[in-house]
Amino acid sequence: MTLGEIITTTEFEPIFDILSEYYTNVVSDLDRVKKVYKRLFLKLKRKKPVPCDIKIIITSYLDDCGMSYSKVEGIDDDREIWGIELTPWNKWLGMEIKSETLDKFEHSKIIAHCLWEMTFLGISEARLRLKKINWILDSKMTKAMIKFGIAHVRLKPFKITKINTSKRS
Repeated sequence: MTLGEIITTTEFEPIFDILSEYYTNVVSDLDRVKKVYKRLFLKLKRKKPVPCDIKIIITSYLDDCGMSYSKVEGIDDDREIWGIELTPWNKWLGMEIKSETLDKFEHSKIIAHCLWEMTFLGISEARLRLKKINWILDSKMTKAMIKFGIAHVRLKPFKITKINTSKRS
């Protein structure tokens, strides 16, 4: 089952209840936030999903104070974990949801956590594209730093696996 499929069969109110339960500590004006997320939710219902090889997985954690946190990530066929917050929204909609996530969470909770992750760096896709461009430019700066011996990095496509900022001997 994809994120797009569960969005089309789920109402907004239970999703916002979960958003307000989990994320009120970072939001001050709940009425405004509700309007923004409802508009986004309705937009996603109309958007055409694009298939994606990455699957959505959500894991829950308890901190030392007993607070519950949920982490939304992508996982590929090699079981490698990916940050997916800069993924275009139509690809989010086309992502399959891992069966263990579907077994563990209600649809409204999956959608709420995904919406939060999708908008963590910006509430509009245009803003996210700008962040992605800046990230790419920053990575070009990192490559230049490597070239001139300021940093050493082993790169995989779109993923830095190790950074060593010490100078060469």
